[in-house]
Amino acid sequence: MHRTISSQVIQEAVEKLCYRCNIFLPADIKNSLEKTITFEKNPRARKLLGYLVENAKIAEQEQIAICQDCGIGYFWVEIGQEVMIDGDLHQALQEGMAQAYTKGFLRKSVVRHPFDRINTQNNCPAVVHVELQAGNHLHIYFTPKGAGSENCSAVSFFNPTATMDTIEQWVIDQTTAAAKKACGPLIVGLGIGGSADYCSLLAKKALFRSIGSRNADPLIRDLEVRLIGQINSSGIGPQGLGGDTTVLEVFAEWFPTHIAMLPLAINIQCHAARHGRISL
Repeated sequence: MHRTISSQVIQEAVEKLCYRCNIFLPADIKNSLEKTITFEKNPRARKLLGYLVENAKIAEQEQIAICQDCGIGYFWVEIGQEVMIDGDLHQALQEGMAQAYTKGFLRKSVVRHPFDRINTQNNCPAVVHVELQAGNHLHIYFTPKGAGSENCSAVSFFNPTATMDTIEQWVIDQTTAAAKKACGPLIVGLGIGGSADYCSLLAKKALFRSIGSRNADPLIRDLEVRLIGQINSSGIGPQGLGGDTTVLEVFAEWFPTHIAMLPLAINIQCHAARHGRISL
């Protein structure tokens, strides 16, 4: 059934979404941080994890940003082909985010050009990806992606004959290096297959998954589980100061690829894995 959604409705919903994502840590992330305290053996790491949980609670109670870096806005939009937008979807997303950052006193970190570095003063524009699907739904996902974690992104093209050990070691090396830069414990998103641009997109999309979810593909699911164990055995720990909890999760998504390629992208998320979704 075809239906029409007003761009004004989208803008108002997006404003609430963007504000909420900066203030409230998702329940699965908060619960995972609390859980890690119970099995973390390193006293200093337990103390650090406790501070992270306390920080999230203070942000919620005081209605202030979880992190001073309120990120670059990133939208993933899934829109059914039976939906008609009354107005400009892209403008509604941008204006909704701008209102949230302005009214909510969230730090505005976007510059208008990579070279002249002049701040846009409203955190716009956000990065927007739209996926057309069957149906009449509209799902809008948002994450304010901090630079400390985004700077740790990487793409590598492996030989199609590369062993799983080689691939896993690359992910471990990238993640353990990031664990000393981004605010761990980390969440790792992997995109496997496709092309240079699409595997990067999959890696970012993976970060929207819930803690504890596993990929339906058995090969990918087993890879996720192995990597969690291997990375946590590094002993780097939260904030890179030692411990058993270097990562909270590893999420991997995959796509078919060319016979002569094996692309793999990694996208790192800090412990403040701020994200949310609205359905209209």
